[in-house]
Parts: sequence; structure tokens; C-alpha cells
Amino acid sequence: MQKEVRRLKEFAVNEYGEQPPITKVDTEWLKEDISDTLY
Repeated sequence: MQKEVRRLKEFAVNEYGEQPPITKVDTEWLKEDISDTLY
């Protein structure tokens, strides 16, 4: 099983490249009663 996981990880990196760093997204505005965001 570990060999298969390693093979699939290598395939994903070769096909799509390394994963970009994860950034925190501000979602607090979704909880506000009144928002300045236009949809």
C-alpha cells in the first residue's frame, strides 16, 4: 500500500507541480449582519 501511495504522490507532483503554500482566508465578513460586499 505504501508503495502505491508513493507512486501516486510522485505522479501528482510530476503532473501538477508542488503544492503552493496554504494561506489563511478572511471569512469573518460572512458572519456580519451588514456587509459592504456586492454580489
